[in-house]
Amino acid sequence: LAHLLLDARDANIGNTRDRTQYVTSVNLALSFWAKSPPSKLNGQRAQRLMDRMEGADLLPENSERRWKELRQISYGAVIQAHCISIDDANEKVDGATKALQLLNKMEAKNIKPPLRIYNSCIHGFAVRGMIDESERLLERLEELSEVNEGLRPDVLTCSTVLNAYLKYK
Repeated sequence: LAHLLLDARDANIGNTRDRTQYVTSVNLALSFWAKSPPSKLNGQRAQRLMDRMEGADLLPENSERRWKELRQISYGAVIQAHCISIDDANEKVDGATKALQLLNKMEAKNIKPPLRIYNSCIHGFAVRGMIDESERLLERLEELSEVNEGLRPDVLTCSTVLNAYLKYK
């Protein structure tokens, strides 16, 4: 459905209001992949859809608050979809690593990720037994919290890392 929406948008791009409606609609599809039962396809399908959005310039680097929020929702949903996806043994990169790459891209584009996105990445590493990566991201989050109180690790962050320690160490 989201790809059909993008096809229709490609046929006739409207004004900025139309663009935000498209992005909002496609974000719903991205959220679907982020909240679906885990499968090998969650992250791949969400990533393919977001790549198409970026290719169609539907996630412009605009400083307006609304666009910042829409980009944040898009990236967050794809990160979550990667984190819950089931890794394919034939692939060299796992879903959590893909999520971290996207988080890094998000930060590089000055799209400020909220705590829940960091928590998703930490959880993605933790459920895969990648304790060192979870710990590094927790340390990074603690450093970021010195300049942004909204990024202070919370109960969910700490319990995720503690559960990973208990399960894998």
